[in-house]
Amino acid sequence: MNVISNHNVAFLPRLDQGVGFEYCGRMKGHTVETLLKWTETLVKAQPWSVSKRKRFLRCMIELIQNLSKHGHEGRFCCHVATNGLASLMSSNVVNAAQKQHLEEALTKAQSTAFVDLKAEKLDKLVHGQRTQGGGAGLGLMDMRACSNDNLRSEFLPCDEGSFIFELTIAFPS
Repeated sequence: MNVISNHNVAFLPRLDQGVGFEYCGRMKGHTVETLLKWTETLVKAQPWSVSKRKRFLRCMIELIQNLSKHGHEGRFCCHVATNGLASLMSSNVVNAAQKQHLEEALTKAQSTAFVDLKAEKLDKLVHGQRTQGGGAGLGLMDMRACSNDNLRSEFLPCDEGSFIFELTIAFPS
């Protein structure tokens, strides 16, 4: 694979396999702005509908926002295959308390039947309350809706009491 690497960034320019990039490191203002611009540039070059572009970008913003707000550092990947399949992935280290909070939020976001998701999101906007760990789970619900229920998560043990939280979103062609 032809990879151009510069410290924390890897570009995947093989057009026969698609295009994309991966960043690992601190999520601060300058870095966040750069990741947003790179993703927007990559998406603009795709022959997608306006709706798919907007859904992809909404998920990208949510993932990067979560990394910068909660993780402060982590990994963000964006890939578009030649067949139109696209994916976003983020990962960061969480402690046991954060893991429990995320599991509860994921369970709530996944417990609503997909056809009822829009109504549940509206109800949370009106009646939901922020939690100590963040919002009321609206971001997870929105990513689930934008990806047509192609949201997957995993907790991988890494150190004593710590886990790598990985969130992957797939967008069919």
